[in-house]
Order: sequence, then structure tokens, then C-alpha cells
Amino acid sequence: MEYYYQSNLPASGQFLLEAEEAFHAVKTRRRKVGDHIHLTNGAGTVAEVQLVQADARKCEVVIVRSSFQTPFSPLFRLAVSPLKQEARFEWLLEKAVEIGVSDIIPLQCERTEKVHLKFPRLERLMIAAMKQSLKAYLPKLHPVTSFKALSVTFDQQHYLAHCLPSEKTLLLPSGVQNGATLLIGPEGDFSESEIELALKMGAQAISLGEARLRTETAALVALSQAHHSFQIKSTNV
Repeated sequence: MEYYYQSNLPASGQFLLEAEEAFHAVKTRRRKVGDHIHLTNGAGTVAEVQLVQADARKCEVVIVRSSFQTPFSPLFRLAVSPLKQEARFEWLLEKAVEIGVSDIIPLQCERTEKVHLKFPRLERLMIAAMKQSLKAYLPKLHPVTSFKALSVTFDQQHYLAHCLPSEKTLLLPSGVQNGATLLIGPEGDFSESEIELALKMGAQAISLGEARLRTETAALVALSQAHHSFQIKSTNV
């Protein structure tokens, strides 16, 4: 099975596939009239459709059946500093979507280097990762947000990964039962003032192990640990 993306997916009837997906289905995958494929709108709906016209410029399909997937719970949000090397940040977003994340917030920190994110490209990469991993939910990509602006929302469901010596906790199952926002700083780490502010506002400092990790590695380790912690809790219930 493979997924195609249709942002405006009707509940029933006949319609045209979006241009990129039509080209992919007909030219790349060589789908023909009568073939069945699966579409998702990135908001939980998955529809099985049949091709009634197979043209790369005009691919028409009709809905055979559709279903709605319940979103994964709890929701994990990733607030992470963009990287100077765009390719590394793009790779991070792709892998975060594959693992499972509800929101991605590019986080402008004191030590974040000046970057220019290409949001249309990032969104295309995220759509591709969603389809490849057979997910029915497309994470929300937020505008670049300053650490100070985001800090007003901090509470015990915000987990701050930093490198300074301090008391830290692991991502225990009980800590992620209601969802979590994972805060990952730039190369060079969060500043001392940012760490102090986060903890003052209620965020919890977490440990990702003894190794010093790159930003993109730390983000994926934290996201993986959060999912694993929840799975352990679910298994033990």
C-alpha cells in the first residue's frame, strides 16, 4: 500500500487528483484506469479510490470507501532551533514526521544562527514523509517562534534538553501521558538565561544520555524516548 496526498478530499463522488499526485500516480507508478489507490488529506481521513481517467495532466478518481483514523495520543510537539545547514534541518523534519509528531516549531534562540527557511519546500518534504510512513496526519509547521515568546506557555509538559550540569529527569511514562513539548536548542546549546527562564516557567530539564549530541540527533532521540515511554506505560496498564 502507498498513500497519495489530496488536501481537499471530498466525502464521496468523483474528482481530480492534485497535479503532483496525478503525475506520480500515472507517470511514475504507471497506474491505469480501474486501479485502486489510497488518498489522505493529512487530517485523519483515508479514502480508497478508483481511477476512472488516467492522464498525468488530468487524473480523475471516484471514492470507493473512506475511513477516519483517530489521532495518536498523546501528542508530541517538537520545538527545535533551525540549523545553519538547511539539508540537516530538512532531514530532521522528515524523520520527525516518520517517527510521529503533531507540531514542529522552529525555535529562534539566542545562539541560533541566521537561517532562511524555505517553508514551501519543508512542507513538501513533510508531505512526502507522511505518505512514505503511511500516516494520515500531517504535522503543523509553525512560523519561526522566539524562545521568549514560547516560554509564556511553558509548564510541566515542556521538556528542556540542555548540556549544562544540573538536576535532570528521564522522560518517564507518567510524564508524557498528557502529551509533551520537547525543547531542543541550537548548536552551542541554550544560553544560561534561556535555561533559567524555562525552569522558572515550569519546564522540566531532561537528560538524553551522556553523549553530547548534535541538534538534529538530540531532537530525534528525545522524540523516540517520548514515544517509547508512552508505549511502556500503555503496555503496563
